[in-house]
Amino acid sequence: MANKYRTCGSMLKHNEVINYIKQYPQKKQVMKYLKDFDIGVDNRKELINELEEYFEIVESAIVVVPLEFRKGVLMHIMHSVPYDDVIFRYASRSTWDKWRRRFIDEVIRLKGEDRYCDILYEVVNKGN
Repeated sequence: MANKYRTCGSMLKHNEVINYIKQYPQKKQVMKYLKDFDIGVDNRKELINELEEYFEIVESAIVVVPLEFRKGVLMHIMHSVPYDDVIFRYASRSTWDKWRRRFIDEVIRLKGEDRYCDILYEVVNKGN
């Protein structure tokens, strides 16, 4: 079997990126809270900038996924909706996996970790 998780060739990195993406809804709420309420957070601007960078990465990465698959890929990753759910029936599991992997790889690239992934991928697959 070819490396199912191109995600740096490791399940650890795969899970790290999945958790990074899953935080999207909560971070949206935090951003709304930071913008709507005048709270006494000393580093408020830094937090807002960090969140905006996070949103830019996730929202830019999803563009690699065709429009008809975006909602399903996000639901599968963010809300753990299983592939046997009704919303996934118009494409095969391998198609959904392909677009999920491309989205995850794009998040890694936009985070600037792709060089790290290339090195790790070579180390993990050395000798194969």
